[in-house]
Amino acid sequence: MAANSASVQPFGIKDKIGYMFGDFGNDFTFILSSMFMMKFYTDVMGISGGLVGLLMMAARFVDAFTDVTMGQIVDRSKPTKDGKFRPWIKRMCGPVAIASFLIYQSAFANMAYGFKVFWMFFTYSNPNK
Repeated sequence: MAANSASVQPFGIKDKIGYMFGDFGNDFTFILSSMFMMKFYTDVMGISGGLVGLLMMAARFVDAFTDVTMGQIVDRSKPTKDGKFRPWIKRMCGPVAIASFLIYQSAFANMAYGFKVFWMFFTYSNPNK
């Protein structure tokens, strides 16, 4: 056991800075995409800002549970040659790209308000965030 623990390097300042910049980049990207989505749905699609905000808030509440569940799934999965998490990233990159594309379909701008609200909830609540 001692030989195994000696091969593990301590979590140092370089690691902390690396995680800090990774988290900063992720949050910055999320903020930019959220601002663009709010602008798109209010100005292009004509949906009220309150309804778009409600969707974003509801999605964060749902994320509180789905993120923990996904973490448990990853923790309980058997490691592959790519590790535990990378296979999930590979599996989900296609659906996320498709859902992200479908969110910004301005061709629906002239549709009925109810359809636009349905489309917004359907595309944003799929596994893309």
